Amino acid sequence: MLLREYLQSVHSISRRKFTDLVDQGKIFLNGKLVNSYKQLIQEDDRLEMIDDRLKETVHMVVSESRIVLFNKPVGYVVSKSDPHNQTIYELLPKEFQ
Repeated sequence: MLLREYLQSVHSISRRKFTDLVDQGKIFLNGKLVNSYKQLIQEDDRLEMIDDRLKETVHMVVSESRIVLFNKPVGYVVSKSDPHNQTIYELLPKEFQ
């Protein structure tokens, strides 16, 4: 699994924040600096993030994926949060938000 995917699913860290943390040298995996956006992780790897004071052992999360087909209306953006625009998540049922 990619480290980025793990952090997104387990800690709700955005892709942008992840790339910023890698660029700033604030993520360590098994004591080594992460310098690749495509870093792979495995079960029981040791993850540390400086700013968030996160130190944990990686435990893979297995979840069932669901696909939702959705025609995005004009004027909406595909983003979890956007202070300037309406997002598609405002239109989706709560179970998909």
